[in-house]
Amino acid sequence: LVPVDLPTPSREFFENYARVHKEVEEKSIKYRQLVDSYSSRVRKHGFYYLNSEYYSEDLLGINKEIEEKLESIGNDTLKDFYSTWLYQISLRDIAMYRNIKKYCADHSFKKGIFLVGAAHRMGIIKESQDSEFEWNYDGKGYWYPQNNT
Repeated sequence: LVPVDLPTPSREFFENYARVHKEVEEKSIKYRQLVDSYSSRVRKHGFYYLNSEYYSEDLLGINKEIEEKLESIGNDTLKDFYSTWLYQISLRDIAMYRNIKKYCADHSFKKGIFLVGAAHRMGIIKESQDSEFEWNYDGKGYWYPQNNT
């Protein structure tokens, strides 16, 4: 195992992110519905769902609702916390991709596995668009859209 992520942020960083979600959850029925749907799909389909475009689309929907609700709430501190969260995730995506790319350049092998949390999937895919390596983002499993409820 070769760690490729940045150091873990402070406890306060995660507490601030939890405050954002708590506030949005209290004020948004749509957010609660999106999270319930996401949770149901994780329970029903597990990694197949988390490694799919459907998860990425659901995460985008949740993030969009967070942003819209934070705008309507008008609390600049919460907006700053959320912006900082998104920025940190972006930095981590870039660092993970660069570190795995460096590892690939420095070592000889035919196949490798890069394990990453599902929330980083879209950022890693974006970073790897110009890669000379062949990436398989869906693994060997299948998650069937007709079973996505």
